[in-house]
Amino acid sequence: MLVFAVGARTNLVGGEEWGAQYARAVLADLPKDAVVIVTGDPDLAPMAYYHLIEGWRPDITLVDPKGLILGNRLFHPFRTDAATAQRILDGMIDRETSPVVFTLDAYPRYAQRDHWLYVEVDKSSTDTARVTVDISAQARQFFEHSILETHDVNAWVAFIQGELRRHYALLIARTLPRGSAPDERTRRDLDVLAKDFYGALGIAEGLMLNPDGYAVGEVSALLDKALDAMPSDVLKEHLSRFFYIRGVLRTNLRDNAGAVRDLETAVSVWPSPDNLAFKELETQFRRMGDEGAANAVGERVKQLELRRGR
Repeated sequence: MLVFAVGARTNLVGGEEWGAQYARAVLADLPKDAVVIVTGDPDLAPMAYYHLIEGWRPDITLVDPKGLILGNRLFHPFRTDAATAQRILDGMIDRETSPVVFTLDAYPRYAQRDHWLYVEVDKSSTDTARVTVDISAQARQFFEHSILETHDVNAWVAFIQGELRRHYALLIARTLPRGSAPDERTRRDLDVLAKDFYGALGIAEGLMLNPDGYAVGEVSALLDKALDAMPSDVLKEHLSRFFYIRGVLRTNLRDNAGAVRDLETAVSVWPSPDNLAFKELETQFRRMGDEGAANAVGERVKQLELRRGR
């Protein structure tokens, strides 16, 4: 823990370094007594530093789901297979009576209350499609001050900022009421986001998730903007997500051949079992009556899961 503390202080404390700002914003926004599942370098290291070393938010409990860093591990990280580790994490969440939240991730077994900086597990329902959006005033202020038009020179930090812009844009777009203009502040935010690859991608996806429906032409135009603004060093997950969203749009337009092309590109760019494009591609083949192709997609996912579990 001493090595971690020294390293974290060296990397995070210094003026208005962005990682420190992010950690403080998340910690300040968390619900009382929350159990916080932190998923990786961008959130685990800075949040653990402020929580464990600086004493911020003593009421919360940080949990590393991989069991590699924090002392309160749920299982031995090198003696526990992936399926067992997931069962242990699921059991902990099922038993927990305090709020359980995820940073930079979501949890697929329950409904969600999405607060942008974190996603709260909503155990009142097992409908995973049920998402309640609730962004606090302080989180929105942090977004507009430190995310909306901030592009760090550090490539990894810039990626996290981009992902936060995409997620924020998605949440705003999925809650926009149809038939009425957004308020002036929201309109300004959306105008800026639409000029950014991550922002335009998030707005497009959010509109497609909007329960009031969406205009196909508007989503198509946003995807064109995202394509034009795509950075040359875009990570494969986001490149895959672009083709996935466009594939879903083409599915809704009954352009089956175009949908398959985009979805195949999405899974080729990012061949991970976590890629939503695999499920959509399998479903698309079944819609087209091609059971052989659908089964082949399912088998590809099984093989990827087996390789990951080794």
